[in-house]
Amino acid sequence: MIDWEPFAAMGVAFVAGLLIGAERDHAAEDADGKGHLGGARTHALVATVGGLAALLATHLGLALVAVGFFALAALMVLAYRARLVEEERRGLTSVAAFLVTYLLGALATLDALPLTQRTSLVLGTAVVVTVALSAKTRVHSFLDTVSRREIRATLMFLAMAVLVVPLLPDWPVGPQEIVKPRQVGLFVALIMGLDLCGYIALRVLSARKALGVTGLVGGFASSTAVTISLAHKAKAGEQPVRSTALAVIIATAVSMPRALLEVAVLDRGLAWSVAPAAGVMAAVGGVFAGVVYLRLRRRSEGDNEADLRNPANLGTALKFGLMFVAILVASHLAQRALGDWGAYAAGALGGAASLHAAGLSMAGLVDGGVGVGVAADGMVCALISSVVVKAGLASALGGVEMAKRVVPPLTLMGAVGAGAIWAF
Repeated sequence: MIDWEPFAAMGVAFVAGLLIGAERDHAAEDADGKGHLGGARTHALVATVGGLAALLATHLGLALVAVGFFALAALMVLAYRARLVEEERRGLTSVAAFLVTYLLGALATLDALPLTQRTSLVLGTAVVVTVALSAKTRVHSFLDTVSRREIRATLMFLAMAVLVVPLLPDWPVGPQEIVKPRQVGLFVALIMGLDLCGYIALRVLSARKALGVTGLVGGFASSTAVTISLAHKAKAGEQPVRSTALAVIIATAVSMPRALLEVAVLDRGLAWSVAPAAGVMAAVGGVFAGVVYLRLRRRSEGDNEADLRNPANLGTALKFGLMFVAILVASHLAQRALGDWGAYAAGALGGAASLHAAGLSMAGLVDGGVGVGVAADGMVCALISSVVVKAGLASALGGVEMAKRVVPPLTLMGAVGAGAIWAF
């Protein structure tokens, strides 16, 4: 019986080469054919060579694949050097595309993985490579707007998430064996990642100057930072009070699903228990925000933007991490001393200090043996406390006019959350 798997694998390799090569053909047309090293046919052939080398390697050894790779690299270097005679400057994109194509062809026929997985991996990678190649202009335009500080922040986040967190112990340490270092590291990386995404989105979307963008995006970055920054500007007369109130309400409402997401990373069961209360609180804030937004559209009042720092700061994230550890330890000790009421008190105090740390601390309580229901109520207490703090900050920093527009909706959000503890 004929084994059709090698034929299918070679077909996958050929298609991957065609996909990347087709993009190279279009790139050459846009550049008037200058520096064109090869298109769809050439890349398909290179992928085929890689696939054949991997098939032969089953009998001759994997060294054959390496020999083919270095031979292709040598040919590319010669072609690249020849092109330099005609052009003073030339990128290495085409050379890299050929080498990637060869490796994808080899991967398609290696039997280290099942054919279905190899197909998904090879074609998926080819699609990603093609998209990256075709997005040259957009990528360069985006990079021109990125500062070194933002690049450093991104690298710091990636180093934390990819290098540091996996190396941390995943078991409890310390006298009481309460804290898991990897859990703390995951919390720090999560804060950095969410804050970085919020910061980037704020930079991209703020150019549209749409009402509520600052609150919507800033709520994922730091609702407390949004409240402090905008309330201060409103009181100083730098921004309209109604627009500022809209942003604060939106940021507070958005902080509910954000806290839920952070909890879900560590304990989905707890997240499902908290979801009804968090959802209702967010919905109440959303309704109020919608009413304010419609009124602002009729009044044609100006937009607002928050002057947020780059949030992907390791020092700030570590501060939240230490706060997380302190609240986690305090929550365990309070729960042991006061029973269920200790978890509620810890949640309320934690929410006043940091909703991020308080939420994940409640997830830590579940790991320590506390019931999901108790931890969920403690989490809702943290949400209520956080809302109360936002109302206090907005009133203290924004003045009476700000308080009139922010305190009622946030108070109702807190009341709904308190009712949800009994209802759910």
